[in-house]
Amino acid sequence: MDQLSEEVRQESPWTMMFADDIVICSESREQVEENLERWRFALERRGMKVSRSKTEYMCVNEREGSGTVRLQGEEVKKVQEFKYLGSTVQSNGECGKEVKKRVQAGWNGWRKVSGVLCDQKISARIKGKVYRTVVRPAMLYGLETVSLRKRQESELEVAELKMLRFSLGVTRLDRIRNEYIRGTAHVGRLGDKVREARLRWFGHVQRRESEYIGRRMLDMGLPGRRQRGRPKRRYMDGINEDMKLVGASVEDAEDRDRWSEMIRCRGHKYILVMMDYATRYPEAVPLRKATSRNLAMELLMLFSHVGIPKDALTDQELQSIVLRDRRHGDRDYQFGCFIGPSNRE
Repeated sequence: MDQLSEEVRQESPWTMMFADDIVICSESREQVEENLERWRFALERRGMKVSRSKTEYMCVNEREGSGTVRLQGEEVKKVQEFKYLGSTVQSNGECGKEVKKRVQAGWNGWRKVSGVLCDQKISARIKGKVYRTVVRPAMLYGLETVSLRKRQESELEVAELKMLRFSLGVTRLDRIRNEYIRGTAHVGRLGDKVREARLRWFGHVQRRESEYIGRRMLDMGLPGRRQRGRPKRRYMDGINEDMKLVGASVEDAEDRDRWSEMIRCRGHKYILVMMDYATRYPEAVPLRKATSRNLAMELLMLFSHVGIPKDALTDQELQSIVLRDRRHGDRDYQFGCFIGPSNRE
């Protein structure tokens, strides 16, 4: 295909090819028609054809609705969005529909492994690992090149928590906090993983040569002035916020190992695991710091549900606490807690 299109192909981003899919970018309809006709002539001269039914065009920042694009006198279909390499591109520059499709892709992956995720005989940790391996990659696909709003990020996390609650067999009526759900399944926040993927891709682009298409697109300045009103969130706006959050700079991206260490989302440093010895059902609470204040707040939340225990025993060697109270007839009700390092991903 490269040999066939050598005489008509322009440099990226004006011409982008993947297998037999071709994207032609121009600044006007007239240029699009001219380039499209050149491609048609070059391909048909070598025995190939341009599919009329699959050929579409889209206008970005269109100020007037007049005018069409024609191919050999036949009008080309105009669309407001199109799908390219698995991602949806919208004419207004938004990514709302792409987020909805990522959510749908996540649910499709969840249904494929629902027999495992909803099996009560399988531990929560294994369920979390299956989720991170099968479901979450489908939701993260392509989002490293998207600047998400808080509302769109929240939409992804709401879908993720629904999947985790279904997998663990709990509902919102059980009034279990989201931190407990994530800690029990050993699954970190999806928003943090999106940020990590976005910074990883940015670092990869920064280490490439200056002629690389991704590098040129990051440094490209668009002509003209912004429209009135609140400016739209740009990709680099999100990158700058992400770097500020992790304490990184553009210069740090030159060192791959250092950059990977800085942007990696490790979740929380400690995790407080509480287990009811009667039901053997564990609950895990992530802790950024194992301070007495944090522990007291989490234990206070526990006491508000199960009541204040009669006595407490501590084990300094295991860093554990056993709370005892008679709440199930004649036997002791024991609720054990221990603190350890977190390995959520």
